[in-house]
Amino acid sequence: MKMAFFLFFVFVSTFCHAQTDCENKSGAWIWYVELTGMENHQNVADSLSSVGIKRVYTKVADGSVDSTWWPELVDRELIEFYHQKNMEIWAWSYNYPENDLAQAEALYLAAKTGYDGYVVDVESQFDGKAEPLSSLFVAFNNAKEQAIQDGYITDEFKIYCTTWGNPKDHNFRIDLIDPWVDGYMPQTYVEIWSGGALIDDLEYWIEVGTEEYVELGATKPIHHMTATENNIMTGDELNRFMIAAGPEFSVWRIPGGGTPDAIWDDWNEVDWDYDFCQLTNSSTEDLLHYSYNILANPIYDQLVVQANTSTGNTLECEIIDLTGRILAHHAFYNNNSIFNLDVSILNVGSYFLRIKDDEKISTLKFSKIQ
Repeated sequence: MKMAFFLFFVFVSTFCHAQTDCENKSGAWIWYVELTGMENHQNVADSLSSVGIKRVYTKVADGSVDSTWWPELVDRELIEFYHQKNMEIWAWSYNYPENDLAQAEALYLAAKTGYDGYVVDVESQFDGKAEPLSSLFVAFNNAKEQAIQDGYITDEFKIYCTTWGNPKDHNFRIDLIDPWVDGYMPQTYVEIWSGGALIDDLEYWIEVGTEEYVELGATKPIHHMTATENNIMTGDELNRFMIAAGPEFSVWRIPGGGTPDAIWDDWNEVDWDYDFCQLTNSSTEDLLHYSYNILANPIYDQLVVQANTSTGNTLECEIIDLTGRILAHHAFYNNNSIFNLDVSILNVGSYFLRIKDDEKISTLKFSKIQ
């Protein structure tokens, strides 16, 4: 049977940031609406919509539920402000060990209010801790199941976890979180790390962060977020981060409340309407100055790859699904720059081809469409 493939080229060699579709869901975070410099959420929705942002994350709890301090948790009118602008509005909370049920109640109430998803923020309080972390996420999952049972949401409602961009350094038990979440949002704050000295290699830090998550047990999609509150990243650098991070990229936080208003100028330079679904059949160059091309319309369950590198070295090739699982591994001695991969085991869908060449790694995304 003749098989057809299309290729998505990915500038950075990450292999787990993809999702089941490529629709642009780029987003921005709100800490306190009062710190945005805007009067209310309606003004925020108007401003973000005009920029082109597709999803907003607003804080609804800090520890146990307190809807007096965080009225966003039960504010249905707030939901409409964003939905009327064709934006998703997600809730998020900062969380602590203990009082799991009281904290998880925030998800139940957010689901009842009409939020589109929920992010659980866990940081230093859980470094190196196992049982408190597991207990918290079990409670949040139970709250989600109860909200489904009560008819407020469906199983399409997602729970994400946001935490460190470098979880290994914090001895963070990603494996205990993984059964209870639908995705991760690493805080890959290259602008803040080392005073912004790492920005030039932002794609590398996205890759390293992704690999750490997978090594620590992540099997769910990974959507990196970054920060611009120090006003160091340029619009071009932020755009690079977005393209490397993928369609659920997001930025901490909406400017205002002590952050320079000039950040808006950088945000306005970002292509928030970037088409992550665009297809191409031409080769591209990755960060390590190697390029590869999947030739159009390979036949008989073979993926034909042309490697635009010097000959005489070995290429390690892995086919990986969207959860990061390695489905196939091949090694080729690169003597003619063209090799074939057997993809007969693959179902219709999207995959990554990861190519290792002398410890250099490139990743291309492709789809088997029939």
